[in-house]
Parts: sequence; structure tokens; C-alpha cells
Amino acid sequence: MSEIVQDRYMKVKMATEIQLLFSQSDWELLAIINDEKASGTETAIQNITANRVKIESRLNQLDNILNHSQAKNILAKLQNEFASYTEMEETIINDARHNKTVPSGVISDYQTKRSHLTAYITDFKNFQENLMSKAMKNASQLEKTLLQMIVVSSGLMIAVMLLIAYWIVSGTGKSLNNISKVMAHINYDDLTSLPRVDVKTEDEIGEIAAAFNRMAASLEQASQKEKNYIEQISERNWMQTTLAEMATMYQNITHINTLAERFIQKAVPVMAASMGAFYLKRGEKTKAEFVKIAAYAEDRGNPGRETFSYGEGLAGQCALEKESRIITDVPENYSLISTGLGEAKPRSILIAPVIYEEEVLAVLELASGSFNEFHAIIAGTL
Repeated sequence: MSEIVQDRYMKVKMATEIQLLFSQSDWELLAIINDEKASGTETAIQNITANRVKIESRLNQLDNILNHSQAKNILAKLQNEFASYTEMEETIINDARHNKTVPSGVISDYQTKRSHLTAYITDFKNFQENLMSKAMKNASQLEKTLLQMIVVSSGLMIAVMLLIAYWIVSGTGKSLNNISKVMAHINYDDLTSLPRVDVKTEDEIGEIAAAFNRMAASLEQASQKEKNYIEQISERNWMQTTLAEMATMYQNITHINTLAERFIQKAVPVMAASMGAFYLKRGEKTKAEFVKIAAYAEDRGNPGRETFSYGEGLAGQCALEKESRIITDVPENYSLISTGLGEAKPRSILIAPVIYEEEVLAVLELASGSFNEFHAIIAGTL
């Protein structure tokens, strides 16, 4: 477990960070290629340069801590491909700085190198995740074997003690029979809940019963810790994988409406929601309003109102306060027109403003028709 947390998990985390940084730079580079004006070129170049430094730092850190030959080979290919990609990146940036049109051949080479680099990053991440899965299986098998040995040894010890006590004091047969019945009801497939023996005397039989209860409590605690830890690791891996998929969705997308459609189609199922709407800010200051550009619904037609302003309804209030909200236990007579999701009456609602440089650029609103609340970790990330 220590190896998984301190070694494998950190490598997967750094690989995910590299993937996210590369996706951000790729988006900036696409913006430079497709933008005929130079208004945002320098800002994009600065972001690309900063991300490049971070990626190189992560690659160097991985190079220093890798202890597997296959992982080192994949990382070496990744580093070589990143160096080649960086040269192509510089060529495109120089053309943009001199207001030159990027040749189609350069764009084609850039797309090829981007695909190769993305594949190497994915291969490295998958390899580390496979190693982590194997380590998890080995740890679980070892702990299962140890638990079986403890249970069998304890059972044999208790059986011997019971036979001696029965031979010495025949009058304690009833108590011994009670202990045997309790032990027979142990479910070895689930040690999180074990039966207990009632301690009615303070003699040797009572001591056995108390020892069994202490052993049961210890096994329950160890089993519960293992179960909780495995759930946390699985949930964290799922969260990172899901966030990485959502962060890389905008590759090759050049229009905000297309990006919003793909994002809402991905976000609603992930959040176990029934419907959702994505609103983009139009206008400035007091004249600004949020316009729906994408929606998702399960047999509800086209959910959500078309526009709202700052402070208008819960969605507008969240945009004004720049804070996300999760609303549960929505009353049956509650009208969601003020929140932006039409006349539907869900059980829980998530409203999350999209903030960049202290400015709300968009608002995401999701609703669930079930009693399940939105996942707290993902909701906080959104």
C-alpha cells in the first residue's frame, strides 16, 4: 500500500499533469493557427512557453524516479517526441509572430507529431496504472492470506481451550455451546461485521469469550480500513481519469458551441444528472447576459430558459457571487424557471459558474431527478 501511494500514484499523477499541460498548449497553438488577428498571439505564446517548462520539469522528475526498464523506454520515446514537437511548435510560433500563414505541410507535420506525443503519454500513463493495479492485487491477496491464517489459528486455539474447559468443568457446556454457535455464523467473505459472544462469567470461559470479542473487533477494524482504502484509491483513479478525459475533449475543436455541446454531453452522465444546460456570457458589465448554447435532457425536450442576467434567479445569483451551489431537497412546488432549467422539478441541482481571471465567462447548470446528490469532489472541481 505504501508503494502504491508513494510511488505508483505519484507517477500516474505526474503523467496526468503532463497530459493536461500538453492539452492546454495544444489548444493555445490551435488558437494561434486559426486566428487571423495577432491580438492574443503573444498571450498564447507565453502560456505555451510556461507549460513547456512545466512539462520538461515533470519529465525530468519522472526520469529520476523511474525504476522499471519498460517505463524508462516509454519515457525516453516520450521525451524525444516532445523535443521534436517543441521544434515544430517554435516554427509555428515564429510564423505567427511574423504574420505569416502557416504552410499546410507544417500543419500536417504538427498534427502527426501531436498524435504521436499524445499516444506516448497515454501509453506511459496506462503502463503505470497497470503496475498500480498489480500491486493492489498482490497486497489484497497477501492480506487475505494473513487474515485466513489469523482466523484459522485463532479458531484452533479457541477449540483447544474449549475442550480443556469442558473436560475440567462439565457444567460450562452451555456456555461453550453458545460460543460455538456464534463462531459458526462468521461470514469469512465479509469480516467487516462479526458476531459477538455474551460474556456472562469471569472464569476461563468468560475470558475466552472476551478474547473472541476482541479478536472480532480487531478483524472488523482491519477489514474496514482495507475496504475504505481500496474505495478511496478506486474513486481517486476514476476521478483523475474522468477529469483527464474531460480536459482533453477540446482537442481539434475550434468553435465554442461545439465545445459546449461535447462538454454537456460528457458532464451530465458523469454527474449522474438527468438534464443540464450550458450558458455563455454575451455582452459586458450591466448589459451582459448569459445565453444558452448547449443542453442535455433525458426525454425532456430542450431544457432550460434561453437567457438570464446577473442576479436573475439562482443561476444569475451564482454568477453574481462567483460561487457554485448544490441544492438538495427541492420542494415539489418549486419552479426552476428562476434557476434556468425550465419547468422540470428535479431532486437536486448543481449550479457552477465558469471563472477565468476573476470573470464569470459561462454558467453550467445540472439537475438530477433522483435522490442521489451530486458527487462532492467532481462538483467542487467543476
